[in-house]
Amino acid sequence: MRNIPGLICVAAMTWLLVPAQQLLPDLFPKNEQVLHGRTVLYDWYVHEFTLADDFIVKTADSKMPYVRIVYKPFWGFDAPAAKPEEKLDKRAFIGVGDWGFTVHAPMSSEEKGGCSSGRITHAVVDEDKKLVQELPRYMPTPGAANESAPALETLQCFILKRDGLRPESQPKH
Repeated sequence: MRNIPGLICVAAMTWLLVPAQQLLPDLFPKNEQVLHGRTVLYDWYVHEFTLADDFIVKTADSKMPYVRIVYKPFWGFDAPAAKPEEKLDKRAFIGVGDWGFTVHAPMSSEEKGGCSSGRITHAVVDEDKKLVQELPRYMPTPGAANESAPALETLQCFILKRDGLRPESQPKH
C-alpha cells in the first residue's frame, strides 16, 4: 500500500510518454512529385559553366506536357559550395532515354527567383568585350530540334531535388 502513490506516478509518466512516441503529422508536407519524360531544351550556358541546370522537359503527363525544371545543388546566398559530383548526369542532356525527375514547387525566395529569371539570350563577346552574337538561352537536345515547347513564361516551374534525376529507360543499341 505504501508504493501505490509511486506506482501511480510511474504510470502517469509512462502514459504521458506514449503520445510522444507516435509519429507526428508532417508539419511541413513535402510537395514532391516524380515527373517522367525527357529533356528537350536546356540553358547551355548554365549547364556548361556551372554545376546548376535550367531545362525544359517534355513529360508523359497530358495535363503538363512541358515543364521547366531548375536545379542547383544548394540554394541560398550562404549555401556551401557544390562539388563536381553533384552535377547532373550528362546523358539527360543528349537525348538518351527517358528520365524520372523528383521535383517540388519552388518554396523559398531563392527557388522562386530561380524560376523567374528573365534573361532570354546569352551574349558572345570578343576580347574587347564587343558583342559578336546573341545566342538563344535554351538550346535543343539532340533529336529535339523540331520540338515546339510553349513560351517559357507559360510553363510550370519546378525545383529538381538533389539526387532527383534517375534514368528510367535507355534505348537499345
